[in-house]
Amino acid sequence: MVGFFVDAAVDVIEDKPQTPVATAKDNGDVTGKPQDPAKVDKITVSYTGEDDAPKTVVGTKRNQRQWTVNIQMQIDENTGEITQSLQIK
Repeated sequence: MVGFFVDAAVDVIEDKPQTPVATAKDNGDVTGKPQDPAKVDKITVSYTGEDDAPKTVVGTKRNQRQWTVNIQMQIDENTGEITQSLQIK
């Protein structure tokens, strides 16, 4: 079983950000995103991989506009939403 949670620690641009949102989709994907991307410039997502090892993904907003991610994972460049596609075996 793959576990997935969104770490609430974020870097604050202005005001205190709200807790990030984690969502399990019907297709098996799990997403984590900031509630208000304008108020943060970093999001950290931690999960347990299929190999039972802990994994951490860090999304960072570059130049206060475009989001990038530190590893090979899907991120929405505008919202900072990180998607983990789960493969069913």
